[in-house]
Amino acid sequence: MGTMTLGWNKKIPSWEFNKQVVKGFEDWETPSSECGIPMPKSILLDITDGTDRSSKDIAIEVDDWCGGMFYYRDFTNDGLPFVDNGEVYRTRFYFQRGADAVEFHTRYGGSLI
Repeated sequence: MGTMTLGWNKKIPSWEFNKQVVKGFEDWETPSSECGIPMPKSILLDITDGTDRSSKDIAIEVDDWCGGMFYYRDFTNDGLPFVDNGEVYRTRFYFQRGADAVEFHTRYGGSLI
């Protein structure tokens, strides 16, 4: 898969995730399809800023136990690049292995996609 950066062991950077999209997620389990493109299992999680653990804190933990590669990204429902304290943002974690997605769901909840 290539080299990891900035101290991450299993989290891939956005450009590597984008390469995987173009390649059809070679070497990734892809049980679902979005718009005809194979997609790996993912988890959608709502996080309240200032109350819940941040998506980055969760990603640091996932990087320690995850058996395969993963990627995550944050977004808001209104398209703003930030949220204020107490507002909700969403994060979506994508997993190379379906078993890691199931483990994430067990540990952190969210919607298994």
